Amino acid sequence: MHRQRDLAEVVAGPEHPPRPEAALVGDRAQPAEDDVEVVALFTLEDDRIARGHVGSAHVVRELGQHLPRELLEEPDARELGDGRCGEAWHGPILADVGELDQWKHCPRCGTEVEPAAGTVECGACGFRAYAGSKPTASAACLDGEGRVLLSRRGIEPFKGKWDFPGGFLDEEEHPRDCVRRELREEAGVEIEPLELLGVWMDRYGGDGSAAVTLNFYWTARIVEGVPEPHDDVAELRWFAPAEISDDDLAFPHTQEVLAVLGQKHP
Repeated sequence: MHRQRDLAEVVAGPEHPPRPEAALVGDRAQPAEDDVEVVALFTLEDDRIARGHVGSAHVVRELGQHLPRELLEEPDARELGDGRCGEAWHGPILADVGELDQWKHCPRCGTEVEPAAGTVECGACGFRAYAGSKPTASAACLDGEGRVLLSRRGIEPFKGKWDFPGGFLDEEEHPRDCVRRELREEAGVEIEPLELLGVWMDRYGGDGSAAVTLNFYWTARIVEGVPEPHDDVAELRWFAPAEISDDDLAFPHTQEVLAVLGQKHP
């Protein structure tokens, strides 16, 4: 999950990280990282979708996040809340525009910048940043009857629609570790990831310029606990892969994941 690394700086991603290039990395493998010299404060917003199953490396240059209008400016606290500590308002997870589209100032020196073609370059200090896909990891948990566990989304985008339990990678987190953590947080269970089902591209809500996601899926089995909805999940339910209507699914690529799952686990 890396983009071109031959240039000096890379900006750290938002709340639930992500990064480009769809290279599949082995379990426990830790890719080398360039030095990160600048971390900006980002506000994150809601979104939408795109599509595509990925079997090889891709570099995507459109993603979304806001930079505060001035260097070191304090963002509104309401923009940072996520509803997990009793807040009535649930902060958005990912922006509904390209990652660099609303950057106005260099996070290193504050000079005005103008994003172009998924890149920001500061003429004053030489800082460069590149947009990239936001990686996620999700689990297709199967029971003894061949049913898959789906979660009803409690937040936008696609609030009320069915999705696979999972979420965005933390910085330096391996996708397999992420999927274990997400199932612990969202369903209260411990899982064992089994087969890498595939990797799909999508967009996290919005329109055609919304944040691009790179979505890893593993089949998995529950080894401890009984699934109960937590975090931003409204409901958990077991479905046969062909049982749920496409209209009830959250993201376009989830239809393709269910189709592959039905073929491999009829």
